[in-house]
Amino acid sequence: MKEDNLKPVEYFAKKLDVTTRTIYSDLDKINSYIKNLGFQLERKKGVGIYLHKKEKEVDNVEKTSPSFIGTEERRLTVIKQLLFQNETVTFQQLADKFFVSKSSIRADLKFIKDNFLDSTAAILVSDMQGTRLEGSEEAFQNTFILLNSFYESYENKYTIFNTQKEDEFAYLEHLYGRDITNACKKIIYDFTKNNVEVVAEYYVNNLLNRVIVLVYRLKHGNHIEQPNNIDLDQNTVPYMLLHKLSQLIEVEFTSSDVAYLSKHMEANKMTEVILREDYQPVIEQVLYKMSDTLRVNLTNDRQTREQLAKHFPSMIYRMENNIFIQNPFLSQIKQEFGLMFNITWLVMSSFEEELKLNFTENEIGFLVIYFQSAIDRLQASKRVLIICPTGITTSGLLLNRVKKILPPLDVIEVVSLSQFSQMDMEDIDFIISTTYLNVENKPTIVVSPLLSDEDRKNVLQFYNKHFVLTNDEAPSHNEPNTKHIAQYLHQSFIDFNSNFDSAEDLINQVTEQLHQLDYVTDDYRETVINRERMGGTELSTGAAVPHGHPQFVNETIIGIYVNKTPIKWNEQYIRVIIFLSVSKHDVKKVKDLLKDIYSLVETKEMVENIFLHSNEKEFIDLLGGVTID
Repeated sequence: MKEDNLKPVEYFAKKLDVTTRTIYSDLDKINSYIKNLGFQLERKKGVGIYLHKKEKEVDNVEKTSPSFIGTEERRLTVIKQLLFQNETVTFQQLADKFFVSKSSIRADLKFIKDNFLDSTAAILVSDMQGTRLEGSEEAFQNTFILLNSFYESYENKYTIFNTQKEDEFAYLEHLYGRDITNACKKIIYDFTKNNVEVVAEYYVNNLLNRVIVLVYRLKHGNHIEQPNNIDLDQNTVPYMLLHKLSQLIEVEFTSSDVAYLSKHMEANKMTEVILREDYQPVIEQVLYKMSDTLRVNLTNDRQTREQLAKHFPSMIYRMENNIFIQNPFLSQIKQEFGLMFNITWLVMSSFEEELKLNFTENEIGFLVIYFQSAIDRLQASKRVLIICPTGITTSGLLLNRVKKILPPLDVIEVVSLSQFSQMDMEDIDFIISTTYLNVENKPTIVVSPLLSDEDRKNVLQFYNKHFVLTNDEAPSHNEPNTKHIAQYLHQSFIDFNSNFDSAEDLINQVTEQLHQLDYVTDDYRETVINRERMGGTELSTGAAVPHGHPQFVNETIIGIYVNKTPIKWNEQYIRVIIFLSVSKHDVKKVKDLLKDIYSLVETKEMVENIFLHSNEKEFIDLLGGVTID
């Protein structure tokens, strides 16, 4: 904190949101340090604190004294100390080392436990001896992988390694040394170039991270603990890769280390995995359910089917073996395709029991890429039929006006009623008609022959509804749409004056109320909590849309809660919560329900106007009324 004028202790306490006692304690620690540098803190009563340079400077200043660093860098340093040195530390030791209070260290360790360590990592243990990491060798290696990801994001934010981005893996050299990093890069890149047909770069980078950590731990005598009955087959690719690395780095490895590498090569699509026969029907059901929900036909899309057939074996293998791969596009996917992301998650959750696993947000993100690509291909070119019985001149005018509002790749054809009766409708995607028709299984909209402004607006909305699926699909420009959600909103589940203490408190109370009224089963609450653990449901606009497994929902219901004070929902503080509970019978309605919800929370301004600067009565009036229990 930089201040040009003298400020009292109370000023800094308020600025840093701590007590004056903490400031006095910190000042004493700072003073003991800067005395070696020839300075001293002086306190002038009623005026403030200032830095005083002593007349006689001290020689032989202690060069090894630690410098003052920011919170994020301090936490990284603590993680490294716990992980690389495998030390047991105390609050007092760390407070003295970083010249901060013990309460700051306590907050740092809580952050590390809550935000850095996941279910696969080593456990942070605190007892009378101090604080340390404990766990299996695999858990420790998972923790190193988490550190790599943390360091990479920190490097991108602060460029702490003085690199011009000539080497995107500078942070790995910083952590594990140049020799190990370069040797692993050479072996993995050579193998990928010569043996792997096509694989995404992030899978290569994931494996590289794993191999660097594995070799580093082998260098320090740490091996994967697995049953001793694993055969050391020298003809396998993982063995040959580790053998080459052992010659470059001079490390020893065991059959368990080879099995561990083999597992991660399979998880990262570096070895061919055959699709199990029992997965093929699941893929067909996934395509059918996604088609039914999105209202587009994916079942005839051979490319998507082939992509899923290649993706499923590695995806299932990862989840069965608790191997978590970071999806590098996840944030962008959730931001740009949030609607598709939530639809995919809700649809895929219906297969969790059959597959006996739980989908993570990273795995859902990978699937979204395939489904969104399919949507983009399908909507790239549509065959549109215009039926106009009023004459050539009018039909030509109608054709030109329609072309101006639909994508240029669409094929638009004009026919008369008599021609229409003889047409094969198989390849027609939707119909624009100037007269009322009864056409089964083909989206049809009726317009005036001259296509008024209102008609143009209706045609565009009609097209978006059936063929476009992005976050922009929901009605914007402050025009919320509630026609689909209104029937599932009950007054007893709308509270604009709620007073929950936390996200957990809200989830517990709402699911309990839902269970008591038989909307959900007793197992529903745990699925909502698991969904949040796998990836938060909050939006950047200041709202959250929690939801659980449709299998445990007896009847679809939506709850609206506006809390008096902000509560932390994973990474963000929010006040508006839209609790979405969709039954398995209504999963096909998810697209429309989410569109309506997104239209209410599309921007921060809409969240404020509709919820924060409104009341329950005004909201119900906006909906046009709700069910009164």
